[in-house]
Amino acid sequence: MRILFVCNEYPPNQYGGIGSFTKLIAEYLALNNFSVFVVGYADVKERKTEIINNVTILWIPRPVYGKSKFLNILKQLISRFIFYKIIRKEIKQREIQIIESYDYGGPLIFKPKNVKLVVRLHGSHTANNYFMNRRGSLLLRLLEKCAIKNADNIVGVSEHIVRLTKEAFKLEFQYERIYNGVDLELFSEIGIERDLNRLLLVGRMHPYKGFDRLFRCLNFLFALNKEVNLEVICTIVPEYKEFLMSLVDRNYHSRINFVGRVDNNELVQFYNKASLLVLPSVTEALAIIPLESMACGTPVIMTNGFTAPEIITDNIDGVLVDTADAIGFASRINDTLKFLKLSNKMRVNAKRKVKTKFEIGDIILQNMSFYKRVLND
Repeated sequence: MRILFVCNEYPPNQYGGIGSFTKLIAEYLALNNFSVFVVGYADVKERKTEIINNVTILWIPRPVYGKSKFLNILKQLISRFIFYKIIRKEIKQREIQIIESYDYGGPLIFKPKNVKLVVRLHGSHTANNYFMNRRGSLLLRLLEKCAIKNADNIVGVSEHIVRLTKEAFKLEFQYERIYNGVDLELFSEIGIERDLNRLLLVGRMHPYKGFDRLFRCLNFLFALNKEVNLEVICTIVPEYKEFLMSLVDRNYHSRINFVGRVDNNELVQFYNKASLLVLPSVTEALAIIPLESMACGTPVIMTNGFTAPEIITDNIDGVLVDTADAIGFASRINDTLKFLKLSNKMRVNAKRKVKTKFEIGDIILQNMSFYKRVLND
């Protein structure tokens, strides 16, 4: 089978959840005798093709936008048309059978001919803004809606994101739900000693990720627990870091360590060293970070909403909490840290949950079966 993924954040370029997922599934499909191609924007000066782990990638120079709102709108439309022409050429040259794109930003708003188009719902701008009662970009709404409506088949990474997408765009469609998965050969317990007072925050500095919610609770948490400390793994945005630290009493600053971004091999070390991962996101389609952490035996305390109940059973393999309640959030973190010092039960349950529900081998088999059905329809 010959499949092409659209991905504008494919590693090693700057990437998020979509990039991580696409790389993981692309490389596993390549190992299973799929011919796999990726086309996407990157920080390059000219188009170039390279092969990484048996995946053929076409990098395209990323569009540059200016200050003029009108010109930026025009450029977004023109760039998508040019992108579509590149995709169409790749389909013909590579004899592509399936092309997979996604909802976020609507990268592919025209439907290529003679190929099956799959759109995976990772969480669009429109759906996330709808969930948070925010007014989003009308242009992005149009682009994302076009991207979804053009699909021959739709996959949702969670039941939550499917429901939310239908509501936000006022659409009805058939879909298949296939969760994101985690590589248990990479993310696992490695036998190093844990710091039972360490919290870990992993993600990116974006309003959706709710970093401010955690930092607002730290004054209460640090007052409750004199030993707890926080380690932050993310690409550091100096202005946002300064804002976050302004929310915390200066006397507590020494208990917060911003590490920066690390690769996955290092990340495994940080997951294993911590006692508890905190995920205060305001919205997520299906975050991979908590799955990675749970696979390493590090339970997660996360916002009780969006997809959280699809990942965690409260007080069994993790903790669900109202992260907008700073005092209550601090209290639940403190109670969970105390419990984890007394029992490994939650750690065992967290690992079991990932193995039975989110193991990448099983997820790849689900995707392979799905792609075969798509071709046979």
